[in-house]
Amino acid sequence: MYLTGLKKYPVKLLLFIRPFLLLLIASLFGCNSGPQGSVSETGTLPAIDPDYSDVTIPYNIAPLNFKINDKASSYFVTISAGSAKVIGIRTKNGVVRIPEKKWKKLLEGNKGQDLNIKVFSKDPKSTWKSYKTITDRIATEPIDPYITYRLLYPGYESWKEILIKRRELGSFRERSIIENSVVDENCINCHSYNNNDDSKGFLFHIRGSLGGTYFSIGNDLKKFNLKTKGMKNGAVYPRWHPSGRFVAFSSNKIVQQFHSALLKKVEVSDLESSLVLYDIDRNEMMDVKLAGSEKYMDTYPEWSPDGK
Repeated sequence: MYLTGLKKYPVKLLLFIRPFLLLLIASLFGCNSGPQGSVSETGTLPAIDPDYSDVTIPYNIAPLNFKINDKASSYFVTISAGSAKVIGIRTKNGVVRIPEKKWKKLLEGNKGQDLNIKVFSKDPKSTWKSYKTITDRIATEPIDPYITYRLLYPGYESWKEILIKRRELGSFRERSIIENSVVDENCINCHSYNNNDDSKGFLFHIRGSLGGTYFSIGNDLKKFNLKTKGMKNGAVYPRWHPSGRFVAFSSNKIVQQFHSALLKKVEVSDLESSLVLYDIDRNEMMDVKLAGSEKYMDTYPEWSPDGK
């Protein structure tokens, strides 16, 4: 009796050497599982970016990947909580990517417990060293399901590609809400949900040939010009009223000021600023009269929870 695809060794011989092969493979992989031999203690926390030291983590947040900034030839990281199985990660470049399924299982099974991150590094002389454990807290409350943000290149001279995107905070999945490639590469900017509920309404501004404020409510998308003849400046920085009927805006004259300092290139500031109120049902703009408005520049409106 022989096995196909192999040299003609008797099955009895293969069964005899198989345990030794498995032992050899296990020993080889075991050498890569973590630090071997003596390990010296640094007595300091590792330098990681972002710095997740001493923070509270929602139990359903996506893996908090990070980079170890201390120079070394190899790194090993363990992530543990309670009595759950330890997550072990080895990396050569210091970039720690946490397996999503293992991370979720660890956090969801240990709500309210400490999360421990232990970092080891090895220098070119093959000496391992251990850093102090980073201890975080796993919250019993979940994180909000989404975050919406504007994605653009970090420059102030011009723009080419601008996107408003929505990302799931429990994973790395995201989708575009609008991209300026479909609106003649105009600038898309300030955006806001109706009380954080996209089913109730969403608005965003566009500057350029298609300039205006766009309201998406239900299945309707409508464009409005919110700058009336009596307004010196346009409407920016929106905030929806709790009822969803009104939106408060700043009306600002925004300028850029450039510095000669090497690390401080540009400053954005207001020369004029006031508040206005838009009535969605009536399509009307109204001034917001505030005491002392001649002394101050009012900007970034906010509502109290009761809407008053």
